[in-house]
Amino acid sequence: MENSEILIHAKNLLGRCGMSNDAGAIAAFVEARQFIRAVAGPRSEFFQTLNRYEGQSSTWLRIYAQGALTALINHVENGLFEAEDFRSQIRADVVSGYLEMAAEILQGKDQHPAAAAMIIGASLEQFLRQWVEEEPEVQDAVKKPSIGAFAQALRKHGHISKQDLKDITSWAGYRNDAAHGRFDDVDDRKRILNMLEGVNHFMRFARSS
Repeated sequence: MENSEILIHAKNLLGRCGMSNDAGAIAAFVEARQFIRAVAGPRSEFFQTLNRYEGQSSTWLRIYAQGALTALINHVENGLFEAEDFRSQIRADVVSGYLEMAAEILQGKDQHPAAAAMIIGASLEQFLRQWVEEEPEVQDAVKKPSIGAFAQALRKHGHISKQDLKDITSWAGYRNDAAHGRFDDVDDRKRILNMLEGVNHFMRFARSS
């Protein structure tokens, strides 16, 4: 979401926080918290401020939401928001670039699909790692970093579905087969292409649900 769009949505929510009835104030608080989580991240102080005060009276919820939204608006207008998100965007661009590389490998015939499986698996691991790092309670549940450990922790805390966990386990299996030289198990180009499409779809929609 562009900064101009963030400002439009934030100012709209800020106006709605002034509603006089209790139901409207609570609804505005919930929407503000969800919006801030999406644009600023769950570890941001904007989100953490609202997360701490869930369950307060509607009057206080209105005040906290107005304060957090005003702070976010000032942050964006002062040009500070992009700098905060810069490293995350770089990592996202790197992952996207590697997946494009995997697609090129699969379109050609001169390289074994195992090479693409390893790249896709590494991209998936980086995506999951970044997600886990942004969720403190999930990060605490990971003892030994790996695709499987990240996925299990995310599932435990309700961030992904049972089907997501099943898919990730399958994709991790292809990556491990390729990494350990079991090339016969990843010799099906169509199967690895399905892996690429599945991982792409998961990365695009998992965190927006």
